[in-house]
Amino acid sequence: MIEGAHGAAVVANPPEEEIDYPWGEPVPEGMQHWQQCADVALALRDWLRRQPGGDRAVVCHNTCIYYTEGDKGDVVAPDVAVAFGVHTTEEPMHVYKVWETGAMPAWVLEVASPSTVRGDVRDKPDLYAALGVAEYWRTDPTEDGLLHPPLQGDHLTGAHRRPIAVTADADGTLRGHSDALGLDLCWRDGELRLFDPATGTPLLTYDDQAQARTAAETRAARAEAELAALRRRLDPQR
Repeated sequence: MIEGAHGAAVVANPPEEEIDYPWGEPVPEGMQHWQQCADVALALRDWLRRQPGGDRAVVCHNTCIYYTEGDKGDVVAPDVAVAFGVHTTEEPMHVYKVWETGAMPAWVLEVASPSTVRGDVRDKPDLYAALGVAEYWRTDPTEDGLLHPPLQGDHLTGAHRRPIAVTADADGTLRGHSDALGLDLCWRDGELRLFDPATGTPLLTYDDQAQARTAAETRAARAEAELAALRRRLDPQR
């Protein structure tokens, strides 16, 4: 039972007995698909933590989202989804129950694979619109032509879909703006990155953060070695 756009989905008389809402089974869609989803999810989590109200935002990555209390069949598991204004950010959140968090995800991304692309394009727009998702994005990490173009987005309002403008930069990058996130989505050579339009800088992926830490550690070690050498020159007896 779905009640209203962006609202909690509940049943009139929730079941009295405890119901186990399963996590779901992982789908083997390949490392390329997994890496793209993980990069987007981790970049969003890191960025949202530093935004006003970010403590009430939840990023779901292949998480079962149950939207009707008492019905385990009413479930979706987007590749990445973001909900704002949640009642709780309990960690770890193994499944996402809309009636407990108080918020349906406002932003959803599906990363295309040969086994999912048909449903991503044909079925899920109507489902996400009915659930009250504000924006639904699709991207193709394969460069195999699963999606034309390989970056697509829709504003969803009830039963209506309005395509989000996606333009091509001079270097071939496809770019679209998400009002729900306040970020630009940029696709090039099969990779989707998120950019802060206020600064023009990309949100950092796990690899970006790891490289930054390694570079910082290298700079610190170099500075320590240079300081030690300077001390030896100034005081050879040390």
